[in-house]
Amino acid sequence: MPRHVWLGLVMLVGCGQVATTIDGADTDGPSTIDSAGGTDSSGLVFQVRVTPGGAGSGTVSSSPAGIDCAPSCSAVFPEGTVLTLTPTAAAGSSFVGWSGVPCPGNGPCTFTVTADANVTATFQPGGCDNFTAPNGTSIPGWTEHVGDWVIDANRMRINQAGGIYSNNVTANGSAQLDGCGRLTALHAGGPAGEVVGVVLRGQSATNYIVALVQDNSSSGFFDSAWIYQVPLADIGGSITGQNFGVNPTIEACVTGTAVTLKIDANNDGVYELTRNGTTTITSPGLTGVMAKSDSGVPTNMPLVDDFCWGPGPAPLH
Repeated sequence: MPRHVWLGLVMLVGCGQVATTIDGADTDGPSTIDSAGGTDSSGLVFQVRVTPGGAGSGTVSSSPAGIDCAPSCSAVFPEGTVLTLTPTAAAGSSFVGWSGVPCPGNGPCTFTVTADANVTATFQPGGCDNFTAPNGTSIPGWTEHVGDWVIDANRMRINQAGGIYSNNVTANGSAQLDGCGRLTALHAGGPAGEVVGVVLRGQSATNYIVALVQDNSSSGFFDSAWIYQVPLADIGGSITGQNFGVNPTIEACVTGTAVTLKIDANNDGVYELTRNGTTTITSPGLTGVMAKSDSGVPTNMPLVDDFCWGPGPAPLH
């Protein structure tokens, strides 16, 4: 004996959410579905409910259509539906991950509907920049404090020699108290002194934390790591004589007074080095980049790619 299921859709005006109710007798056999349009189909159906979480904001849509939510929504799908949920972060936020479904990472989530599912899509304050702007002398969405910064083939580059840990640029709207920054540092093959670092808690052009990698010995690759507080003070010690390669991922975080620098030399998601420091800057501040080179040749200046900031090691890409 088939089970007859009536689907009622109730629109909550002003909240932007749709609640789906399922009423029906609990009998054996397949279900028969009467939709609002009067179309019948056979087979079991399950409810998928999505709730955005975290301190950021964003939306989630589905394919096949049915979910298009902010701040929460649900829809019913036939058993066996291959459902893709796609997150879209609002400006100033980043999507950092899923819970309730077996989807790692921070991209779209595809799964087969076999039961009711309650899914949380977590958005946090933050953002990323891959510098996909035309070459030029200004970087959209960033503020130069010290030094000349340019877009170079979809990367950011410091364009002048010198700047002993003072050249810095910050992402607009990136103020945070406890949080992280992550980037890919690109060695340009210059003769010496290439440095790239993450700026945290930027108070002014001359007061911030910077956790960095450096070519300290004309090695042709980044061979040392430091944590400084500007005006220049060593707050985390140094490590030298290493080989962090020519394009390591570096991630720096600050929580309370604790500063952490992690370096992934092989860009394989494994951090080979972690250093810790202690800061006396305790006010929220902007997040950004510091870079320098002893070379006066633009092509010998270090570059930055894949910059992200936020409250954790996320989106951070």
